[in-house]
Amino acid sequence: MSDPARKPRRSLVLLPFFLVGALAIGWTVYWFIAREKIEAGLEINAAALRDQGYKVAWSEAVVSGYPFRFEVTLKDAVITEPGGWGLAAPVLEAATAAYAPGVIALVAPERVVLSLPDGQSLEITGRVLRASIGGYDKTPPRVSIEGVELAVASRDRDTALFTTLERFQAHLRPAPENRGRVYLSVENAKVADSSLLGRIVGDRPVSVRVAGEVTEASSMRGAGWPGVVKSWSEAGGVLDLREGNLSAGNAVLDIKPTRMAADAKGHAGGALSLSLTKASAGLMALGAIGVIPDETAKAAGEWADKLGMDGGPALSATLIFRDGKTYIGPLPVGPAPRFY
Repeated sequence: MSDPARKPRRSLVLLPFFLVGALAIGWTVYWFIAREKIEAGLEINAAALRDQGYKVAWSEAVVSGYPFRFEVTLKDAVITEPGGWGLAAPVLEAATAAYAPGVIALVAPERVVLSLPDGQSLEITGRVLRASIGGYDKTPPRVSIEGVELAVASRDRDTALFTTLERFQAHLRPAPENRGRVYLSVENAKVADSSLLGRIVGDRPVSVRVAGEVTEASSMRGAGWPGVVKSWSEAGGVLDLREGNLSAGNAVLDIKPTRMAADAKGHAGGALSLSLTKASAGLMALGAIGVIPDETAKAAGEWADKLGMDGGPALSATLIFRDGKTYIGPLPVGPAPRFY
């Protein structure tokens, strides 16, 4: 006669529960220790930026997200770099996965205020205002900025160039051979009627797309945007524009592959090769969106008018940037654009 089946030991039955409980306690200890490090790191990194000339401030910082995320909420957040570019938001939220904190997602649920080097500031609201940063082990890191159904208003004097944008995207990605890929897109933007570009295109939408690569990407470090550009320029960095397009009403402008660099004073050097339909309007549009100075665009547009370049097929033209000036052929037509 066989022995009766033994009952499992109570300790073996409870073992999985003990393991789960120990894991939960260990994870909780890790999360709260990490939260303290994040809170301390915010102050340490802010102090380091202030030492480099940045303005960094917030009225309140809250770290939450237990158990699987770290979420940082900053109220009345402000950061301004030494060159004058700045960002402020009544609420700025940052989040990352607690188990793999490799990508940080940023969201401004209410609005942001973008400060420009000339002292002007723009208030931006939208259905989506977000960004992400990741790949800190590479130079440059992966950076994406996206806005959907945006409304833009000037908080100072002039009306903002774009009053609404259906979609905005900007991306920076690491690439082989110490390069960084850049991409910028503006889709179906409504232009302010009182602006120069508004007078050119009327109520028709404007779209912009630019893609290219920067060389010597690892040298793009420094205090603020001017410091980054100076370091990059001194290392021999250049901007290779691969493609670009601007459509503004009946003016269509295509940027041909070209190479540009920054000189010691921040002026652009090189050549910008263009194909334009409605040449004068296209050149004026370039000035209106800040690719070239307004006075340069106006002078170049007047030359296009005088030469009768607005009729017939698309015009190919090259703007040469040298010694702080813009040339069409041998003729100077105005100042060169600036990197800073």
